[in-house]
Amino acid sequence: AAAQAPPPWALNASRSAVIFLTGLGGSTLPLCLGTGQSSALELGVAFSGGVFIAAGFCHLLPDATEALSDAMGIDYPVAPLLCSLGMLAMLIIDQLTTRAIAKRGTAPAPVRLSDEDEAEPADHAPGEEVVPLLSSGLIPSIILFSALSFHSLMAGLSLGVSDQTAWAIFISILAHKAFAAFALGASFVRHLAVSRRTIACWMLAFSVTTPTGVMLGTALTTVAESALTGALTAVAAGTFLHVGLIEVAQRELAKAEHVCGSMLMLLLGFSLMALLALWV
Repeated sequence: AAAQAPPPWALNASRSAVIFLTGLGGSTLPLCLGTGQSSALELGVAFSGGVFIAAGFCHLLPDATEALSDAMGIDYPVAPLLCSLGMLAMLIIDQLTTRAIAKRGTAPAPVRLSDEDEAEPADHAPGEEVVPLLSSGLIPSIILFSALSFHSLMAGLSLGVSDQTAWAIFISILAHKAFAAFALGASFVRHLAVSRRTIACWMLAFSVTTPTGVMLGTALTTVAESALTGALTAVAAGTFLHVGLIEVAQRELAKAEHVCGSMLMLLLGFSLMALLALWV
């Protein structure tokens, strides 16, 4: 007899574990390697941007359109509407984040514990003076953490509620998670004069956001109609497109040192993910 396929919750639990380890490894790597933005990271971010654009257009949005059309039966482009709302929501969050960081940029320079702490963050000994919260550069990093966590949660939800496109979404999340996590970890290491343990706690919290979304989406599919799962998938498509088009294609390429290489990696990521739509 043919082997029985594992239940969806078991597959998603396994995927969540892989995503968690990927995010944790990428986010804690700056603690070991320093804060330098290497060419490999730049090219990898561009590749992940192409993956996200293709995932939104070629995988998530068609799947959401089919689900909503079957469930609602109305002659209105509901899926594109929800996709646009998801993209607009991410744009608004991004603008609020940018403005908050810009305002914070006018504040006095961060206060360092000592010359040694400035060179390399270290664990504080008991009773050692700790840098005040608002003077340590923590606010911009927390804002970045919040924005990336929201997107990670939405990406996890899209994976949890998906069926036919689950593997494509899983691949796109992995392609971007490590680079986004590395960038977040580098932001904390670069701007903070706090302990490694504190940074590791923030990175651990970020690493669990996508798995949390995956399992939440999996739970919703057991009680929700296809209209809800289709709506969540459409909104997630908008967040994917925002990351690919705005965060990477526009913002990252504008400051890339290797523009041609980054553009080629963007096209390569898009092409491979679009080609994957032939099978999944």
